Amino acid sequence: MGGYKYDYRCPSCGTPLQFKMRVTLTKRRCPQCGKDITPEEIDRQEEERRRLEEERRRLFEEERRRQQLLVFLVCLCLIVVAVVIWVVKLTEERPQAVPVAPPPGTKAPVDRHPPQPREGVLILTTKVPIIKGAEAWVEVDEKRVAEWKVGTTELHLTLTAGTYRVAVYSI
Repeated sequence: MGGYKYDYRCPSCGTPLQFKMRVTLTKRRCPQCGKDITPEEIDRQEEERRRLEEERRRLFEEERRRQQLLVFLVCLCLIVVAVVIWVVKLTEERPQAVPVAPPPGTKAPVDRHPPQPREGVLILTTKVPIIKGAEAWVEVDEKRVAEWKVGTTELHLTLTAGTYRVAVYSI
Protein backbone atom coordinates (compact mmCIF):
# COMPACT_ATOMS: atom_id res chain seq x y z
CA MET A 1 0.00 0.00 0.00
CA GLY A 2 1.26 3.51 -0.81
CA GLY A 3 2.71 5.99 1.66
CA TYR A 4 1.17 9.12 3.09
CA LYS A 5 0.22 11.79 0.55
CA TYR A 6 -1.12 14.73 2.54
CA ASP A 7 0.86 16.62 5.16
CA TYR A 8 -1.19 18.70 7.54
CA ARG A 9 -0.43 20.98 10.47
CA CYS A 10 -3.26 21.81 12.84
CA PRO A 11 -3.87 25.57 12.57
CA SER A 12 -4.98 25.64 16.19
CA CYS A 13 -2.20 23.80 18.05
CA GLY A 14 0.43 23.19 15.32
CA THR A 15 0.45 19.39 15.60
CA PRO A 16 1.90 17.87 12.36
CA LEU A 17 -0.17 15.05 10.82
CA GLN A 18 -0.13 12.98 7.63
CA PHE A 19 -3.10 11.54 5.77
CA LYS A 20 -3.39 8.89 3.12
CA MET A 21 -6.62 10.39 1.81
CA ARG A 22 -7.83 13.99 1.57
CA VAL A 23 -11.49 13.15 2.33
CA THR A 24 -12.95 10.40 4.53
CA LEU A 25 -16.48 9.33 5.39
CA THR A 26 -16.03 10.25 9.05
CA LYS A 27 -15.07 13.62 10.46
CA ARG A 28 -11.44 14.01 11.41
CA ARG A 29 -10.25 15.84 14.46
CA CYS A 30 -6.81 16.88 15.64
CA PRO A 31 -5.68 14.25 18.20
CA GLN A 32 -4.00 17.00 20.26
CA CYS A 33 -6.63 19.76 20.50
CA GLY A 34 -9.79 18.21 18.95
CA LYS A 35 -10.26 20.86 16.21
CA ASP A 36 -12.08 19.66 13.06
CA ILE A 37 -9.86 18.86 10.06
CA THR A 38 -11.51 19.93 6.81
CA PRO A 39 -10.61 19.09 3.20
CA GLU A 40 -10.56 22.85 2.51
CA GLU A 41 -7.83 23.38 5.11
CA ILE A 42 -5.87 20.40 3.74
CA ASP A 43 -6.13 21.92 0.23
CA ARG A 44 -5.13 25.37 1.48
CA GLN A 45 -2.05 24.01 3.20
CA GLU A 46 -1.12 21.93 0.14
CA GLU A 47 -1.45 25.00 -2.12
CA GLU A 48 0.66 27.03 0.30
CA ARG A 49 3.38 24.31 0.21
CA ARG A 50 3.33 24.34 -3.61
CA ARG A 51 3.55 28.14 -3.71
CA LEU A 52 6.47 28.16 -1.26
CA GLU A 53 8.26 25.45 -3.26
CA GLU A 54 7.84 27.44 -6.50
CA GLU A 55 9.15 30.56 -4.76
CA ARG A 56 12.12 28.58 -3.40
CA ARG A 57 12.91 27.28 -6.90
CA ARG A 58 12.61 30.78 -8.39
CA LEU A 59 14.96 32.24 -5.76
CA PHE A 60 17.41 29.37 -6.29
CA GLU A 61 17.39 30.01 -10.06
CA GLU A 62 17.92 33.76 -9.55
CA GLU A 63 20.87 33.07 -7.27
CA ARG A 64 22.33 30.64 -9.80
CA ARG A 65 22.04 33.29 -12.53
CA ARG A 66 23.69 35.89 -10.28
CA GLN A 67 26.57 33.52 -9.63
CA GLN A 68 26.95 32.81 -13.36
CA LEU A 69 26.99 36.54 -14.08
CA LEU A 70 29.60 37.09 -11.38
CA VAL A 71 31.82 34.33 -12.78
CA PHE A 72 31.38 35.80 -16.25
CA LEU A 73 32.33 39.29 -15.08
CA VAL A 74 35.39 38.03 -13.21
CA CYS A 75 36.52 36.10 -16.30
CA LEU A 76 35.85 39.12 -18.49
CA CYS A 77 37.87 41.40 -16.21
CA LEU A 78 40.75 38.93 -16.16
CA ILE A 79 40.71 38.77 -19.95
CA VAL A 80 40.67 42.56 -20.25
CA VAL A 81 43.57 42.88 -17.82
CA ALA A 82 45.53 40.24 -19.74
CA VAL A 83 44.87 41.97 -23.06
CA VAL A 84 45.85 45.38 -21.68
CA ILE A 85 49.08 43.94 -20.27
CA TRP A 86 49.75 42.25 -23.61
CA VAL A 87 49.17 45.50 -25.53
CA VAL A 88 51.41 47.44 -23.14
CA LYS A 89 54.18 44.85 -23.49
CA LEU A 90 53.86 44.96 -27.28
CA THR A 91 54.29 48.73 -27.30
CA GLU A 92 57.20 48.58 -24.84
CA GLU A 93 59.04 45.72 -26.54
CA ARG A 94 59.04 47.10 -30.06
CA PRO A 95 62.47 46.68 -31.51
CA GLN A 96 64.19 50.02 -31.85
CA ALA A 97 65.91 50.90 -35.06
CA VAL A 98 69.62 50.38 -34.61
CA PRO A 99 71.57 53.13 -36.34
CA VAL A 100 73.93 51.67 -38.88
CA ALA A 101 77.00 53.73 -39.52
CA PRO A 102 77.49 54.50 -43.20
CA PRO A 103 80.74 53.43 -44.78
CA PRO A 104 83.52 55.96 -44.26
CA GLY A 105 83.44 58.81 -46.74
CA THR A 106 79.72 58.53 -47.63
CA LYS A 107 76.73 60.44 -46.35
CA ALA A 108 74.05 58.66 -44.40
CA PRO A 109 70.71 58.57 -46.21
CA VAL A 110 67.99 60.64 -44.53
CA ASP A 111 64.67 58.88 -44.00
CA ARG A 112 62.08 61.47 -44.92
CA HIS A 113 59.14 59.22 -44.04
CA PRO A 114 59.34 58.04 -40.40
CA PRO A 115 57.15 55.03 -39.59
CA GLN A 116 53.55 55.88 -38.68
CA PRO A 117 51.43 54.17 -36.08
CA ARG A 118 49.34 51.36 -37.53
CA GLU A 119 45.90 50.07 -36.70
CA GLY A 120 45.47 46.82 -34.81
CA VAL A 121 42.57 44.72 -33.62
CA LEU A 122 42.04 44.21 -29.90
CA ILE A 123 40.03 41.03 -29.32
CA LEU A 124 38.25 40.62 -25.99
CA THR A 125 36.98 37.13 -25.20
CA THR A 126 35.13 35.34 -22.44
CA LYS A 127 34.35 31.69 -21.81
CA VAL A 128 30.72 32.38 -20.84
CA PRO A 129 28.41 34.05 -23.42
CA ILE A 130 26.57 37.24 -22.46
CA ILE A 131 23.19 36.24 -21.03
CA LYS A 132 19.83 37.78 -21.88
CA GLY A 133 19.00 40.59 -19.51
CA ALA A 134 22.64 41.54 -18.93
CA GLU A 135 24.17 44.59 -20.54
CA ALA A 136 27.92 44.73 -21.15
CA TRP A 137 30.03 47.34 -22.91
CA VAL A 138 33.62 48.43 -23.42
CA GLU A 139 35.09 51.82 -22.72
CA VAL A 140 38.41 53.00 -24.11
CA ASP A 141 39.87 56.03 -22.36
CA GLU A 142 36.52 56.55 -20.56
CA LYS A 143 34.49 56.65 -23.81
CA ARG A 144 31.92 53.96 -24.55
CA VAL A 145 33.07 52.42 -27.84
CA ALA A 146 31.33 49.04 -28.18
CA GLU A 147 28.36 47.00 -26.92
CA TRP A 148 28.75 43.32 -26.13
CA LYS A 149 25.91 41.43 -27.84
CA VAL A 150 23.80 38.78 -26.06
CA GLY A 151 25.00 35.25 -26.76
CA THR A 152 28.50 36.28 -27.92
CA THR A 153 31.87 35.48 -26.35
CA GLU A 154 34.10 37.76 -28.42
CA LEU A 155 34.33 41.47 -29.19
CA HIS A 156 36.71 43.06 -31.75
CA LEU A 157 37.96 46.64 -31.41
CA THR A 158 40.11 48.34 -34.04
CA LEU A 159 42.61 50.76 -32.46
CA THR A 160 45.69 52.62 -33.59
CA ALA A 161 48.95 51.68 -31.90
CA GLY A 162 49.30 53.26 -28.50
CA THR A 163 48.49 52.92 -24.83
CA TYR A 164 44.87 52.93 -23.75
CA ARG A 165 42.81 52.53 -20.64
CA VAL A 166 40.35 49.75 -21.49
CA ALA A 167 37.44 48.92 -19.14
CA VAL A 168 34.58 46.43 -19.44
CA TYR A 169 31.33 47.16 -17.62
CA SER A 170 28.24 45.07 -17.08
CA ILE A 171 24.89 45.43 -15.37
